[in-house]
Amino acid sequence: MDAFETRIIAVVADELGIPETEVTVGSRFADDFGMDAFGVAGLALRVSEEFEVALSHDDIEAVESVRDLIDAVRELAPQAT
Repeated sequence: MDAFETRIIAVVADELGIPETEVTVGSRFADDFGMDAFGVAGLALRVSEEFEVALSHDDIEAVESVRDLIDAVRELAPQAT
């Protein structure tokens, strides 16, 4: 796991109010954290603000896991490369 992934995991854990050790890149928002589509959208927006990127509606709808979120933000964030 690189620093970029670690930073996103930290934001996810903070937003969910859980320890970072409970969040992995393979974690699925609905299955592992019981989040609905609105919760995932809110989380995706917080992460996008943190990284100063604009995720599209389609990008947000496609996020089902931490890996999906990492990949979507990495594609748009200049500091991720």
